[in-house]
Amino acid sequence: MGTRKNFLKGLTINKKNLAMKIIIYVVLLFIAYLMLVPFIIMLKDLWASPIPESVDPRVPVEVTYSWKYFFSNINIFKKSDNYLWITFKNSFIVATSSTLLNVFFSALTAYAITAYEWKLRQAFSNFILAIILIPSTLTTLGFIQLVYKFHLSNKLFVLFLPAIATPMTVFFMRQYLIASLSRDIIHSARMDGSNEFRTFVQIILPLMKPAIATQAIFAYVASWNNLFVPLVVLTEWEKKTLVVYISQGASGRDLLFTVLPLIIIYVFCSKYIVESVGLGAVKG
Repeated sequence: MGTRKNFLKGLTINKKNLAMKIIIYVVLLFIAYLMLVPFIIMLKDLWASPIPESVDPRVPVEVTYSWKYFFSNINIFKKSDNYLWITFKNSFIVATSSTLLNVFFSALTAYAITAYEWKLRQAFSNFILAIILIPSTLTTLGFIQLVYKFHLSNKLFVLFLPAIATPMTVFFMRQYLIASLSRDIIHSARMDGSNEFRTFVQIILPLMKPAIATQAIFAYVASWNNLFVPLVVLTEWEKKTLVVYISQGASGRDLLFTVLPLIIIYVFCSKYIVESVGLGAVKG
């Protein structure tokens, strides 16, 4: 009897676990479907026939789908005089430059605060924290005023040059170094004749790869999706970014090209994050 009761009890538990797993899978599949629907719509528009610009948007238009429209839509993007291509290049230049400047100089600043002993180090750290507390709206308005005061509108570099000083990224990098950096590595490099900059580039930066990858994702997405500042400081169409162009009205085809770079940068950087977490778990 005892064996039968245990068998029935185990069977009941297995049924409950199976039911719970089914519910979880159904919910996850539903969430995945909701997330994939926008991408499916954007991909579907690549095969759609073009809609004439003169058509009243309130009037339904019959849309047909064919491979010939797919190739024609792709060829439109390849044209050098197409604003989608022009603004895409501008966004790529701004986002890539902003991300590289952001992670490199933030890591360099965080390393200087963490690895070296100097008189105003704590005051400098407190100053960075104080800047983080300032609302971003105030700093953005002040930045726009400076741009127009020095006649720097319609210059792409004004969008990525401020990335050199990013207090939040510096704070994150510093917290990472405090937890992971060993002073013995720096002393060993100095004894081997390595100068300070070479030590940072060849030893410290590889150690900071997880933090750099994480912040690179945030920086690239923030720069790529930035609408307010480019909309105000860039008035010439040849200088506008892709998000500004899309905000004026776009199809699913155009929206697809705004999403692809973000997916690529996330996949590329997240690989290093996963590898570093796994390596840390093995070492621990």
